[in-house]
Amino acid sequence: MVGVDCGLIPHIKRLIMTNDLLDKAIQKTWSLRLSDLQAAYTKSMNLLEYCETKGYQKGIADCCRVLSYCFWRFSDYSLSLSHSLRGLSIYQRLGDIKGEADILNNIGAVYMFQGDNAKRLEVNLRCKELRAQIGDWEGVASSEGNIGETYLEMGEHENANACFEAVLSDPNASPQGMAWAYHNMGRIKQLQRDYESAYTHYKQGLDLSESVSYNVLITDSYVVITELFVEQELYDQAISQAERALEVRSERRKGRKKHFITCRKSTKNWDSLKRL
Repeated sequence: MVGVDCGLIPHIKRLIMTNDLLDKAIQKTWSLRLSDLQAAYTKSMNLLEYCETKGYQKGIADCCRVLSYCFWRFSDYSLSLSHSLRGLSIYQRLGDIKGEADILNNIGAVYMFQGDNAKRLEVNLRCKELRAQIGDWEGVASSEGNIGETYLEMGEHENANACFEAVLSDPNASPQGMAWAYHNMGRIKQLQRDYESAYTHYKQGLDLSESVSYNVLITDSYVVITELFVEQELYDQAISQAERALEVRSERRKGRKKHFITCRKSTKNWDSLKRL
């Protein structure tokens, strides 16, 4: 058997996955983030390393887009911001407006959790403008919902509610965007002590989230419904919702632990790319 020069192996690997195949694999992780955040994180880490080895700039930016989303969901805002800025720089250099808008959307989420509503609103508006520029109407509806949420955090409930109504009447809105609109309308009703309407909106958002396995919002929905019942001193109903929230969260944490272990073992493992 003829021996293989080990020094050639990295070069052979770079030739195996074309840019088109990488684009498809990364897009799958972007979609996966909505239903399985940990799996999206693990796969994106693997793909980022491969794109860096290959020197594929768009792939690097696309992986940073996924990872910046994952890190702010993991509450690691520093890593989210660093990946966002890295991806943003590449997108702007490549003239990729959609990628730039998606990264700005992630940066807006970081500002939200840092409590900087002025900066978040600025980013939300710029993101919406870019999405409209390229005809990304689903993205425009999503940005409208984010703008509404920012107004909600600023205490401008009338402006917020107008944004959420616009999302719900937009035929281009995604189920996830509509779920958030219902959820945030529930928050407004709860603040106004209109508990019946608040529950109705929360439940509408939860039902939509569960119909598309939108795990990001499912747990939060059970938590806010629990708080809603506690506020009304309906403790039996509150306990039932809290138990369901704990059950869902436990399932997600088990998955998160599994995927982090997998990531540590496989980040530098070529064979892991075959599963992407």
